Amino acid sequence: MGHAREVAVRVQVGIQVYDTASGGPSVASRRADGSVAVRHGETVRTAFVAGDQVWIDGRVRRVRPIAGGVDPAALPTKVTPPMPATVVKVLVGVGESVTVGQKLVTVAAMKMETALRSPRAGVVKAVNVVPGQQVRPGEELVVVEAA
Repeated sequence: MGHAREVAVRVQVGIQVYDTASGGPSVASRRADGSVAVRHGETVRTAFVAGDQVWIDGRVRRVRPIAGGVDPAALPTKVTPPMPATVVKVLVGVGESVTVGQKLVTVAAMKMETALRSPRAGVVKAVNVVPGQQVRPGEELVVVEAA
């Protein structure tokens, strides 16, 4: 599985803002299935986090750092799905050079396709899936190492 990290979550759904960094009533906790429960008062939303993508309320969102820089050595090397899904396309092969944000694999869940992107520039060291394969959060689909 990828590197564990602590994140602050701020999500706006309609006019409601869920913000775990504010010290307010929002709380995020990790579940046994790898999902994150974000509680704001009596409302609980389920999120799946994978690399720089978060699946919440049926939509995939890219995560952006809100402060500080990112050490390239700390970037994840493994690409994992943010939710249970089916692999639709594998867009890269072992030995191929990739750039940050390049599409690597397309997965489908709940009648929606999502492109999983490279978290770093580098070389594809492993592709562990094929089209049609069922995958779960935390499952290693592609490994990208620094060139």
